[in-house]
Amino acid sequence: MERVNDTWEAEGRPRIHIRIGLNCANVLVGNVGSSTRLSYTALGDGVNVAARLEGINKQFGTTICMSDSIYDQVHAEILARPLKRVQVKGRKTEFMIYELLALRATDDPELRVRDRDEQLSAMTHHASHQIEAGDFAAAERAYRAILDNFPGDPVAKFMLKECEEWRAADLPIPPRKRAGPPTRKP
Repeated sequence: MERVNDTWEAEGRPRIHIRIGLNCANVLVGNVGSSTRLSYTALGDGVNVAARLEGINKQFGTTICMSDSIYDQVHAEILARPLKRVQVKGRKTEFMIYELLALRATDDPELRVRDRDEQLSAMTHHASHQIEAGDFAAAERAYRAILDNFPGDPVAKFMLKECEEWRAADLPIPPRKRAGPPTRKP
């Protein structure tokens, strides 16, 4: 897309911004309908999750967002960073989502690990662990450190704001549980 956008921009055409949501699940795929009107489609919870992840990209300023079902299967072959735990509409359980940064075994310049991608991933993992532990002050410091090293990083900006709000409201996050606004302490 970057190459296409560069070419189009040079021709005076508008850039295209895409977002992708990746999820792994069993779904129903095929022709649905009647003999007079058929539609090739995919149905199921997995399709809903992937569609919701595509939309979540806008919130984080990312391009490719994946569920833990993908990350768990391919984490050794990719470079990704955790975003946060979410509970998407239509689902009762929450799960961790990740931003895909690169593919480890590729020669494609748009897909390979770039100079500082490993550092960004490691720093974001550290910040995410602080959130999972419920230590918002430490998470804020970790996301500020990301912004010191990667000014303008949209994920760090978004998560820093979330941490500040959670800490200011004195709201708890139980480890391994976070979906939507946290609940008040009793």
